[in-house]
Order: sequence, then structure tokens, then C-alpha cells
Amino acid sequence: MVRGGTWLVGMAIWSGCGGDATPTLSGDIAPLFQRNCTTSGCHGGPEAQTGLDLSDGVAWAQLVGVASSEAPSVDRVVPGNADDSYLIHKLEGTAEAVGGSGDIMPPGFGLAQSDIDLVRAWIEAGALDD
Repeated sequence: MVRGGTWLVGMAIWSGCGGDATPTLSGDIAPLFQRNCTTSGCHGGPEAQTGLDLSDGVAWAQLVGVASSEAPSVDRVVPGNADDSYLIHKLEGTAEAVGGSGDIMPPGFGLAQSDIDLVRAWIEAGALDD
């Protein structure tokens, strides 16, 4: 839900810049992936772990409407529905609750809640490939 440029995601709030701004893949999500997921070598390039390459230019096709390799009955990203998106379960450490496995991502430290809220807002806004 948007109110004056602020995304309400559950109880968390993400304030976009410039009025009714929504999080974008290129402007918000891809840089987050680059900082936390691809530079470590885990989810970047042709040998990405679990077959998930989050590199700029390929992340959307690897995420949206694609079944998770750890829980094939759950898509990695379900546009408009963050709670049913495996990516959110991995970021929040709840993957086992939907039949998945493995640790919270990124391993060892996870993301700041504000970053998870940003990913949630992008998914809730339709997970567009801008």
C-alpha cells in the first residue's frame, strides 16, 4: 500500500524518494544484491550456488515466477505476494516453514530489516523488471 510515497509493508515502512516512488530492480534491489549476494561469489556468474544468479541483468529472469531449487512448489518471487515468495523466506530465515532448507541469507549475518522491507516492497509492487 502506498501513502504519500511511503510503502507500508506489514508493520515496516519504506519511504521512497520523490512522492510515490516504488522500489525498482535496477535502482534499489540490484545494488542490494550486488553488495550482499554476488560479490561474495555465492550468487553471481555461471557457477552461482543453487543455480541462482543475482547478477545485474539476469536476476529478474532467475527470480520472478521461477520455482525455488530448494522448495520446488514455491516460486522464488511471486509478484504482488512477498509472503509466498521463497526469496523472502530465505532472507527471514523461515525457509523450512515452506518446505525449503538452508540458512538465512546472506549466511552468517542476514540482511538488515530495512533491506528485507525494501525487497518486500519491490515484490508487493509487482516485482517489475524496470
